[in-house]
Amino acid sequence: MITLQLYSPKHDTDLKTYTLNEEQLQFTALPSDLLTDTAIVNAPQKKLISILYKDTAIGLFILDSGNDIKSYTDQKNVLLLRALSVNPSFQGKGFTKKAMLELPEFINSYFENIKNVFLVVNKRNIDAYHFYLKCGFSDTQKTATGPIGDQYIMQLNLQ
Repeated sequence: MITLQLYSPKHDTDLKTYTLNEEQLQFTALPSDLLTDTAIVNAPQKKLISILYKDTAIGLFILDSGNDIKSYTDQKNVLLLRALSVNPSFQGKGFTKKAMLELPEFINSYFENIKNVFLVVNKRNIDAYHFYLKCGFSDTQKTATGPIGDQYIMQLNLQ
């Protein structure tokens, strides 16, 4: 069973011990880096979300309600999904897709009046782009320039 949960330090052992291959690392951050970054951990607008398989934390991402979202949309009541990663031992099993399909219900439980979730995917990260489409995100047909190139701006409508 896959569930989403607000990050808890009890997830540290699971999350801080996995790494990703070089291909994946160019597009996301490791939980071990996110969880030691006080600018992220202490920011009230950034919520760390753990992906759990049974009682094991297998992945992590950020839901960000801060000003960075303004780079991608002028809509109100939106969140920015960032830095999704999943332990390679649990990749390719459908767990991440199940987690993303749980996202609307999770957001409705923990956030008020959120209408859309946005994310950006590097144009070279074709697998992630198609993955998010399969999870219900749509391509806004807008792009942004990120630290390593052009990015698709995608959104998930929660209404």
